[in-house]
Amino acid sequence: VQIRAKDEQKAQDKFKDYYKRVFGIDSPSSIDCESIVLKIKRTHNLKVKLSETAPRALKGLSIISENNTSIVVEDNWDASQNKDGSWILNYSNKKTEEKKRDESIDLEIFYQRFQFIAEQMGSTLKKLARSVNIKERNDFSCALFTESGDLIANAPHIPVHLGSMGETVKSIIDEFEFEKGDSFICNSPHYGGTHLPDITIVTPVYNESDLIMWVASRGHHADIGGISPGSMPGNSKSLQEEGVIIAPTKIAKDGSLNKSRLKEILESGKYPVRNYPLNEHDIEAKLAANMKGASEILSLTKSYGKDYLNKMSANILNYSEVKTKEALKDLSETKALKKITNSRQISLELKKDKDAKDKVTFDFHGTSAIQEDNFNAPIPVVKATVLFALRSLIKENIPLNSGIMRAVNLVIPPHSMLSPDKDSPVVAGNVETSQALCDLLFEVLKIRAHSHGSMNNLSFGNDKYQYYETLAGGHGASFRRDGASAVQTNMTNSLLTDPEILETRFPVIVELMGIRHGSGGQGQFVGGDGIYRRIKFLEPMEVSMLTQSRLIPPKGLEGGEEGKRGLNQVIKDGELHELPESFYQKMKPFESIYISTPGGGGFGPDKAPHENLIFGFGSNMDISQIKSRCPSAKLICRARVYDKEIRYTSYSHVRKGGVADMYHAPGHIVYGLVVSINNEDLVKLDEIECNKNEYRRIQIEAIDDNNNKLDCFCYDVIDKKPDIPPTKVYEWLVYSGAYSLNVSDSYLRKIRSYRED
Repeated sequence: VQIRAKDEQKAQDKFKDYYKRVFGIDSPSSIDCESIVLKIKRTHNLKVKLSETAPRALKGLSIISENNTSIVVEDNWDASQNKDGSWILNYSNKKTEEKKRDESIDLEIFYQRFQFIAEQMGSTLKKLARSVNIKERNDFSCALFTESGDLIANAPHIPVHLGSMGETVKSIIDEFEFEKGDSFICNSPHYGGTHLPDITIVTPVYNESDLIMWVASRGHHADIGGISPGSMPGNSKSLQEEGVIIAPTKIAKDGSLNKSRLKEILESGKYPVRNYPLNEHDIEAKLAANMKGASEILSLTKSYGKDYLNKMSANILNYSEVKTKEALKDLSETKALKKITNSRQISLELKKDKDAKDKVTFDFHGTSAIQEDNFNAPIPVVKATVLFALRSLIKENIPLNSGIMRAVNLVIPPHSMLSPDKDSPVVAGNVETSQALCDLLFEVLKIRAHSHGSMNNLSFGNDKYQYYETLAGGHGASFRRDGASAVQTNMTNSLLTDPEILETRFPVIVELMGIRHGSGGQGQFVGGDGIYRRIKFLEPMEVSMLTQSRLIPPKGLEGGEEGKRGLNQVIKDGELHELPESFYQKMKPFESIYISTPGGGGFGPDKAPHENLIFGFGSNMDISQIKSRCPSAKLICRARVYDKEIRYTSYSHVRKGGVADMYHAPGHIVYGLVVSINNEDLVKLDEIECNKNEYRRIQIEAIDDNNNKLDCFCYDVIDKKPDIPPTKVYEWLVYSGAYSLNVSDSYLRKIRSYRED
């Protein structure tokens, strides 16, 4: 921040004013001055020719149009022009005669204003937070609530946060006496929490002695204790093992954080936090965000009055209810089942409410019982997921708020994985079961095919470092468009940490980050592709992953094909070994985790069936090359062929060196890229590979990542003469193609082992 002042004390005073204005809280006691610039100036008395136009004054609603610009003077503002032609605007406290307002216009204005306040809260939180998870990944949410605790507006942050925070606010209203300046802390799933790393700060907003609204900020902390660093254990069996449990507790009075009480809370229990200072800084940032929101709401109250704010809030909720009922009125009663694994499923029946015909009942009977693992989803998470799915159904631009839920009834069977007991582990239920539920809801609402169905949660750490991230995947295709590739979907909306920041803050190397081409399901509209991500650890690390869609792939709809399942892998004995969907693993220095996230399902039958599948394992893994050779080429998927290895067995006069071939090698694997081409392009490819490079076309069986068998063509050297060194350029072409398929280091070393230099 640049501050202009005549001396250091005035500079500090100005900085404190700036800090209070921007962040809503007092500045820290210690202020650092990064640099000082001294400017000396002289003044001269000059004759200035003033405009002959006499100074003017305006009151009330006016528009000043001059000098190629326009200035709007609103009600309760005065404008006056001084002698040098500048307009001075002043706010007038004089009460004007109240005019009849157009409430239909005000409805949109207030929704946007409420949302903007939430966005300002988010901006404050991001600026003041210290953790990578909040500051860089944006894993936080801010929202406004009515006096009674109904969600009224939010910034476009994390859906699973936003739809569940209202339960936390209402639990505080029910259980506490509160006053101006108080704030409360909570992360317990039994009071509206999602999982323990998501800590919420809730603050009532007062105008003098009148309660107006509530504001809340929720963010995912890098570590809240528990049995593994990052507090996202893949093997927790109780809620206590996932971290410190915080029931609603008053944590601030008169706007000041009770740090001693906070420290007592976070360092209590069997598994306390690993980094208290970082948690304290992020909680202070949330408190500041709430103060910013409260300040902006007070400003709005002074302009319009509490009664009109309450009226607009009620109108927004009512409007959302009406629009939701309109969207659901023609919906057919239906049943659907989402089988997540062989032991986990969600059942859903949609039916008209018996008592209120304009309401729809979402009945989850048939869902699996409480799980021994941590895939149980608290009821607030279920409500948040239904809220998000319903909002996605509505074409109008309405806010995500509690009015939407007035149009539905939820029937959730007790002691099910959607209604866990008090001590049930839930860390994966928030991030994973919510994704599966959302896919099921989109299926029955006929919105789109299943997306990648996971947040692909990766956490790692040791005594010094704790880190958590969610990874993008493929978006499900809809009836009118392909799914997006490499995106966060459904119940999350966070960013991925920049590799430069990740490698600076943590002892890791990002070895690969790229699109997993061909992982989206085929169809009339193709599902989005997932990603590859490979991270090497430079220190001993404890690694946990919570994922889904590793056993059962994302489902296509209306004849669309399924997406490719995800893969979690590590190197053992030089080879890739697949890990389960959830795991805890100790990693040694220079070991790597290999992650392939799922693609989205396709929609509708493919109108251009695959005529000829080509398995490319050498230069034909280069997508740009195969498409230039064969314009009809359509990328299908990654695949592998068993009992073969890549060797260079023929000299090419075109390449000026050895070219790749699949050589018989029991127990080995060749990875490649499968594309589909038409008959005309097959003739062209035969001409290039067979007539110019001494290959022959043969038929082989390849296996894709879903373990489906594919009948493919490939090109095989006729007269094999291993091993002829390739040129550097050709070797790099084969190496880079294999590298982009997320293969093992030993596989890559083999490709580059045939050159003497």
